[in-house]
Amino acid sequence: MYAIYAFLVYMQVSMHLSFLVYLCKHLDSSFDCMLIMLTWIDHSWY
Repeated sequence: MYAIYAFLVYMQVSMHLSFLVYLCKHLDSSFDCMLIMLTWIDHSWY
């Protein structure tokens, strides 16, 4: 049971991270990237 849950969480996190990396590569400034990262980390725990 826990293994399935851990796998789902891992899939979700890796998907979000790859999406963030994709966003960061297409943003002009690294500041925007940091802002998005912080926002996502902030929201992902709720």
